Amino acid sequence: MLTLLDEEVQSSVVELAANNLVNTWLRFPSGAEQQQEQELMTDRTSLHIRLRRLVVVLKNLGQHVSLEVHVADDHATRRRLRFSTFQKKTVVHPQITLLPLHLDVGWNQLELDLANLVLTCYDAHYAHAISVQLHASCRVRRIYFAEQMFSEAELPAEFRLFKRLSKKQTQELHEQEKCSQAK
Repeated sequence: MLTLLDEEVQSSVVELAANNLVNTWLRFPSGAEQQQEQELMTDRTSLHIRLRRLVVVLKNLGQHVSLEVHVADDHATRRRLRFSTFQKKTVVHPQITLLPLHLDVGWNQLELDLANLVLTCYDAHYAHAISVQLHASCRVRRIYFAEQMFSEAELPAEFRLFKRLSKKQTQELHEQEKCSQAK
């Protein structure tokens, strides 16, 4: 895992890169997976986020990516929603749903309605998110939860994908474009 400046979005991003996506991941809260495997998950080790939408802003690096979201429903049943670029069709099992993830070249903004997914896959009502785990290889700009979606213009600057340029930067960019067109 590496933090670097992405020139395209003019911002610091986290790069997850590995030949095998199983070995490289970003998880929050930290340590959640081990506790889930041992069924020791407590409210203190759960995100316990009730907001229904998960937004992930990531850059496709041309390799496989997997996103796993652990959720609880209104009956306190824990389930996993796993989205991956190598999954070809949706498969629903009692505790896990496997979903295909299609990414465009470059930057993508994934907007996942967890409440709708839990209802569609399990005929249950979403209660809260327990954990989120993103497996390599990609660059991550932002991961956040929201109750509703907003247009890019309505978002605070730090949540927008592309940084707004200052007037001076915009003028410099236009001057560079004019120079390159004149050549």
